[in-house]
Amino acid sequence: MTDFTLSDLEKIVATRARAAPEESWTAKLVAAGQTKAAKKLGEEAVETVIAAVGEDRKNLVDESADLLYHLMVVLNIAAVPLQDVMSELARRTSQSGLQEKSGPAESMSIAAKDIEPADIPGNLQGGEYSPYHVFSAEEWSRFRADTPLTLTADEVQRLRSLNDPVDLDEVRRIYLSLSRLLSAHVEASQILFRQRTRFLSMSNETKTPFVIGVAGSVAVGKSTTARILAELLARWPSSPKVDLVTTDGFLYPNAVLQRENLMDRKGFPASYDIGALLRFLSAIKAGRPNVKAPTYSHLTYDVIPDQFQVIDRPDILIFEGINVLQSRDLPADGKIVPMVSDFFDFSIYIDAEESLIHSWYVNRFMRLRETAFQNPQSFFHRYATISEDAARAIAEGLWHNINLKNLHQNILPTRPRADLILQKGPNHLTQTVALRKL
Repeated sequence: MTDFTLSDLEKIVATRARAAPEESWTAKLVAAGQTKAAKKLGEEAVETVIAAVGEDRKNLVDESADLLYHLMVVLNIAAVPLQDVMSELARRTSQSGLQEKSGPAESMSIAAKDIEPADIPGNLQGGEYSPYHVFSAEEWSRFRADTPLTLTADEVQRLRSLNDPVDLDEVRRIYLSLSRLLSAHVEASQILFRQRTRFLSMSNETKTPFVIGVAGSVAVGKSTTARILAELLARWPSSPKVDLVTTDGFLYPNAVLQRENLMDRKGFPASYDIGALLRFLSAIKAGRPNVKAPTYSHLTYDVIPDQFQVIDRPDILIFEGINVLQSRDLPADGKIVPMVSDFFDFSIYIDAEESLIHSWYVNRFMRLRETAFQNPQSFFHRYATISEDAARAIAEGLWHNINLKNLHQNILPTRPRADLILQKGPNHLTQTVALRKL
């Protein structure tokens, strides 16, 4: 048993940090700056995780020591005393785990309520300095002009998701104008393509698909929007070939998520095979034929092995998912790190008040409990046999512990990156439309 403590380590790091860089690794690391030190800390964290998952006790001890040492270096550079960290730990351990877990979500909610729209840069209120033109649903509907309604009431009912009351009136008010706008963008891209091929004298070049990204929270109506748009766009007079792909198939299989302890973070960025997703979009934008997209089963809540959706050079591809507008950290060395949204020609964000999305999510869960969850093959079948109160409590827990956190951390921050934002009201119908200025 050793008497060596973290406080002793903190003192040693502080002493060695003052040495000449050529005489001490610690001093050299400190001199390189926080970015270098933090990167090294991240590397040690990954190595510690690998040792833990590999059940290598000796290596886990060694990597943990490296991790603690590099943490002390990062704290030293940031001038954060170890005592501050220990005080925070003492505060957290003075309350129950459930209380501590609820703290950040509650403070996040309070912070969001304290921010007034006028305080948000690039807010969606319209006006001289907003990057968006903002229209009411009634104003937006006038931009339909002579765009024909090519869907029937039965088709809209088939296309809409569970608990989504979109109808023909909503299609007339919102989607026909949106279809006309997208037609203008597609036509403009085709004109630009022809001009560029003439400029480059590339007569054999083929126009690559026009890609539309659709983003937004769970239960907000992304799937309905994507399906209705796909049908409307395919019925333009030019009869373009339109395909729809969702990001669900690019989730890691449940076996991988379980192994990496990520099942309670399913839908978060880390739960996606970003490499496969980017390779798919790269192939689409390169104009390659028969590009395969993995498929997903909402019944088994898992990727379907060896089953693919084949996308063969469509004119338009609609790509729908909660995190498709998310950015990534840029590399210090300037190497290209593509983002999913780099492949989009137009992007749409489906938005609503947080309280509404919460209500829609719980109501949908309770409806599914009476329908899809009844299937013994359903991943959630166990929730069909418990009491209604118990099921509602589980839905609330899933919302607060997973989906709300994902909304705050990863989805909502991407909203200002969209070209168009559909803001929904309590009845699940669009109230306002914000279109980015050119």
